[in-house]
Amino acid sequence: MSALKETKELLSIVSNQKGVIPGWMCKDASKKLDGDKPNTERAEAIIKKLNESEKHPALAAKVRSAEKEIAQHKNLNQGF
Repeated sequence: MSALKETKELLSIVSNQKGVIPGWMCKDASKKLDGDKPNTERAEAIIKKLNESEKHPALAAKVRSAEKEIAQHKNLNQGF
């Protein structure tokens, strides 16, 4: 299942960069997205932090894509 693929890709990129967000936190957030009931809280917190800091334009596009993907995931799983 490729649920939240864009979000996982963003977390992978951020985990390999030196910056405000520690790599272990991104890896942990990515693990929490696996399974039948993905937990998006940590990924959302990381995205919020990325939005607050300066980022490369290519990374900004990934952030927007991940935000959209999480919103779609939440809409699809509201009743569960």
